[in-house]
Amino acid sequence: GLASAYGTVTSLRGEITIDSKPGAGTTIHVFLPVVAPESGVAAVAASDDLPAGRGTVLLVDDEPMLLEVSAELLRDLGYTVACAGDGEQAIDWFREHWRETDLVILDMIMPRLGGRDCFFALRRIDPDARVIIASGYAETEQVRQILAAGAASFLHKPFDLKNLALAVAASLKNR
Repeated sequence: GLASAYGTVTSLRGEITIDSKPGAGTTIHVFLPVVAPESGVAAVAASDDLPAGRGTVLLVDDEPMLLEVSAELLRDLGYTVACAGDGEQAIDWFREHWRETDLVILDMIMPRLGGRDCFFALRRIDPDARVIIASGYAETEQVRQILAAGAASFLHKPFDLKNLALAVAASLKNR
């Protein structure tokens, strides 16, 4: 969780400091820049000339905070977003909605059903499913195998707005 929090805060141009003393506890300070209400993510997207989105994205991650923040970023870019908290939920949702799902962003490490098994289950439902593999860890052999099996790309978590927007747009190009 701390790695995700750090990535989210730094992607927002913020900072986290930690002060820990044995026997006295730990204090974590989160510093975020002040942003005028009308500037938000849409203004950042416009200023960075990020591609506007359209289509439905299934976002699969077991970390609620990261799921919520990433979904909001995608919505602000123009996508319709469905969320699943693990691989089993993703498969259940995808089984019902695969025809209108343009892209799946799939976390690799999840309880109940991990990203690898979920990827292949999604592909049994729709062999042409577009999937971005996501992980907070470096690209592993397992990720390389899934990419070789047809995943669109690998996206390192936590996402920053620009990398997320570009990866999704690239994955949906020529759909």
